[in-house]
Amino acid sequence: MANAQPEDINVKLEDMDERLEQLGDEIDLIRTIQNANRRETRANSQTIARVERTVSELVDIARLHQQALKINQQNIVRVEGTVSELVDIARLHQQALVSNQQNTARVEGTVSELVDIARLHQQALKLNQQNIDRIWQYLESQIRTNGNGNAA
Repeated sequence: MANAQPEDINVKLEDMDERLEQLGDEIDLIRTIQNANRRETRANSQTIARVERTVSELVDIARLHQQALKINQQNIVRVEGTVSELVDIARLHQQALVSNQQNTARVEGTVSELVDIARLHQQALKLNQQNIDRIWQYLESQIRTNGNGNAA
């Protein structure tokens, strides 16, 4: 039995060596996996950082887009106000044109009446001048004949 015991120890030592080698292989595998996990974690961290930067840029773009929309809406309100004012001005302009046309027609009618009155006045002046000339001729003839038909 004395022989059996060293063999048992050798078997146990070999078994322990084998188990240690297996544990060493498992530790190497775990280290390899940990290294891969570290690399993957680093890559994931870099990817997360890129995603965070992209999200931040998208937030900035969305904010700028909202500002542009707000400015655009304000511009639309201003343009609508301007268009409304232009429509009012056009309406007033149209009313002024109609009023001017009516006034022009009245003025043309008044000018026509004034031309007629001037023509009648001219005729009346001519007639008056003819009457004055006849009266002068009568008076001259009366003066020449001393009012009795006999020449002086």
